[in-house]
Amino acid sequence: MDVADMEQGLHFTYKECDTEDPSLKQGDILEKTPELVALLNDVHPHYTNPEYKYFQVITQSCDLVRRKGNCKTRYITLAAVRSLNDVVGRFITDNASPVIIAKDLYCSEKERGRVIGFLKKLFNNTEKEYFFLEKSPRHGIVEHSCTLLYLSIAVRAYQHYDLCLNAKCLELKDNFQSKLGWMVGNLYSRVGTDDYVPTAIKTPKQFDELLADIVKDHAVWVPQPRFPELKKIAAEKDDITEINLLIEESLKKKKEGRLASVLGQLKGAINLSAEDENKVKNLILNDHIFQKLLS
Repeated sequence: MDVADMEQGLHFTYKECDTEDPSLKQGDILEKTPELVALLNDVHPHYTNPEYKYFQVITQSCDLVRRKGNCKTRYITLAAVRSLNDVVGRFITDNASPVIIAKDLYCSEKERGRVIGFLKKLFNNTEKEYFFLEKSPRHGIVEHSCTLLYLSIAVRAYQHYDLCLNAKCLELKDNFQSKLGWMVGNLYSRVGTDDYVPTAIKTPKQFDELLADIVKDHAVWVPQPRFPELKKIAAEKDDITEINLLIEESLKKKKEGRLASVLGQLKGAINLSAEDENKVKNLILNDHIFQKLLS
């Protein structure tokens, strides 16, 4: 990361807009200015919805260079940007089989690793359908966001170039412009760019803690042994306190049934006195390995 960028507080993917030679470039982030919103109302009204926070230029930079007032391309392609929270929430809904109880999402702990893995790919820009944008409140980007590369619109360059240019708030560094171009073009080679660790966060542990905090805010993560019971009971109940009590009851009955089965098998195989049976029972109930087997 350049010293100048560090002094400006810029994320390692960004650089300030070039005021001496203003032009559009691939990767430019556009705010939803009143003029851009008015244009969207005319040509793509769906994208005026508040869920689309910004837009990112995905047309190649070489096609956006203006010569004698015009650029090479007839259309400027803009991809929609949504908040990271929206993207993660959608991923959990589609991939983690959540249960909704009183508007909260409940997911099995076994799915948490998949969500963490998705987040790691997002932050390092290796998830093919998204381009991660670090928040930069000073430039109007108030929360972590993701460009949805599969959601793009086109506007006429000769009519709307200056409108897009006036909405521009940040540029990507050259290597990240190339990375975005590769992702958009779906090429079969990897453009080398800095990763989130150690460029933005120094250690893998700190990165894991960041991702864990993000994931924690999106769902209640339920230990896997409890989750099937929660899913079954939540089909009929919607009070989480009552659901938890019923889960405990059900798990206790199942554990007692398994314990009785184990003791029955032992009694059938060896001659156990009542005293020995109690000793074996207490041993099983107080050993964490046996407890896991009964769960």
